[in-house]
Amino acid sequence: MNRTPSEPENQDLGIGPASLDATDREIVNILRRNGRTTLTELGRATGLGTSSVHQRVRRLEERRIITGYVALVDPAVLGLPISVATVVPPLLWEVREREQMDTAREANRRHGESGFSRCRGHSRPRQ
Repeated sequence: MNRTPSEPENQDLGIGPASLDATDREIVNILRRNGRTTLTELGRATGLGTSSVHQRVRRLEERRIITGYVALVDPAVLGLPISVATVVPPLLWEVREREQMDTAREANRRHGESGFSRCRGHSRPRQ
């Protein structure tokens, strides 16, 4: 099997040890690296016969441990646009500004705009 340096042989799958035995873990690891690995190749790697490997793979699919097999494509080669989504956390001043706006909205909701006056950049209740 071809392993990439970034994927160690026994990478943690995030599945409890009681959920999978060592052979199932090996099958899953091999298929994670190459979803097109044949049952014969899986059998050779695990020391099992092809029918035993087939049963194990089918059980892993039934248990939804293996949920599918994917072909990764290069969108640029196909002439498709490339989309990128990022999540950027708000800056601290944006958070503070939002909190201040929420406070002002709540005060206006409770007391009406006429219940507050501006004084040196701060809001204070009218007496």
